Formats: sequence, structure tokens, C-alpha cells
Amino acid sequence: MTARLCGGLFAAAALCGCTSSSLTGDPGTPDGAADATPDTAADTPGEPDGPTDVVVDVTPPPCPAPQGVAASFSVDGDEWPMEEVHLDTPCTIAAVVGEEVGHSVVDLVCGTGAMMEDHQVDLYTTPAAWLPMGAGTQVWFEYVADPVWWVNRWFAIRDMAGNLVVAGVASSRLHPEYEDTGFFDPLEVSVAGGVCEPEPPDSCGVQERQALDVRLGDASGRIFDSGHGYVGDMVTAEVLVSQASSYLDMDCDDAPDSFYEAIIVMIPEG
Repeated sequence: MTARLCGGLFAAAALCGCTSSSLTGDPGTPDGAADATPDTAADTPGEPDGPTDVVVDVTPPPCPAPQGVAASFSVDGDEWPMEEVHLDTPCTIAAVVGEEVGHSVVDLVCGTGAMMEDHQVDLYTTPAAWLPMGAGTQVWFEYVADPVWWVNRWFAIRDMAGNLVVAGVASSRLHPEYEDTGFFDPLEVSVAGGVCEPEPPDSCGVQERQALDVRLGDASGRIFDSGHGYVGDMVTAEVLVSQASSYLDMDCDDAPDSFYEAIIVMIPEG
């Protein structure tokens, strides 16, 4: 995509410095005779004309090629719940099992007192992500599902102090409606658009690859669609983005204009 920035017209006025010679002359000089005292101040040359309008092409740099990143999840074996879900509950991790490389299963026993429920989070990542938690750990589990024509989903597992351990999004927006920006605290996560050339049009219109801007304290990073990276110094966030894209024009009414699918794993210090 090419944006054009038009510089203003800077017309600098020419400074014409002209000094007049005296017309009084020496005593006794006949009328009409040349002044005997020549001018000593030279005329100030005019300054050159100012610059004309400058047109600068601002073209997004080439986006990194897709890295084949996978970052998906399901909760209780269902990626397409037909009803709204909002779980926000204390849990104990019963087990964390690596079924195969890139597939981890987190078994949770959630609730308090006699009202206990089992929940299971399946994570699929390429490259394989390591989950920094184990059986017996008490955590807080949040899961939101919002069916539209598609289903917007988010989950987060935090320790009991509120520190993020792992989170994921598969949605047309980064955060649930009730949580404008804070679902991934302490991370600040936002969408970066206009950073890639538009893709060739498909059946729904012209689409662009985007990126997620992630900040953790003073550290920040930009992870592109189908990209993988790390943000942080001591405590580090591993960010896997399988999709970050948006249509510049949308001709379909049964699909989202934008979609973001990512998993973030917090790697503890040391």
C-alpha cells in the first residue's frame, strides 16, 4: 500500500537589498554631474527560490514471509460452542500432558466446595511451546466464547497472584467486549495495520496481513501474521501468531472483517 505525503510549499521571499547613493554630492559639483563618492555597500543578491512541493512515497517494508506458525486451542474439546460461555473460576491443575510435540493438554479441576467441575484446555503450537506449570498448582482460569456467524473465543490461565501464565485468542477482535485492553495483562497487545502490502483479492475482497504489537514493561516487539517471537528481558512472553489479518474491503456478510489467532506463553525469569 502506498501512502503519499505532500510537503507544503515553502516559498521563501527573495530578500532584495538595495542601498541608494546620496544625491547631495560635493559642494560646487554642477547639477547633473556624477556623484563623486561611489556606493560602498554592495547590493544583496536575491536568495534562491524555495523548494517546490515534495512528494514522498511511503511504502510499507516487505513483511516477513509466513513462517507456518500454528497457534490454536480448544476448551473441553469444543472449538465451536453454540452458546455464550464465560468461565471465571479458581482451579487446581490436575495434569499437564504433552500428547505429542506441539500438543499440550491442561486438565483443570475448578470451583469451590461441593461445586467442582473438570475442564480441559488443548493447545496446539508450531513451534512447540513449553508450558511453565505443573500438577497441583492453583490457578485462575478464564474462558469466554461469543458465537456470531463464527465463534470468538479467548482463554487465560493466571497464577493466584494474577500473573499471566498462558493465554489465547481466536476472534475477530483481540479482547472481549467487556475488557477493552486488559485481557492479556501485564502485556499490552494491540493490532498493527497498514504494515503489509495488500494480498491479491479472494472471494471476499482485498485482505492485508497485519501484526500484533506486544509490550511488556520497557520491552516491545511486533509479531507478524504467521510469525513467532519473544518480548521481554527477564520475564519473557513467547508470542505465536497463526493469523492476524483484515479485509480492506469486504464483500461477504457471513465472515469476520478481521481475525486474530494467537497463543502467548509467559516464560518465567531464569
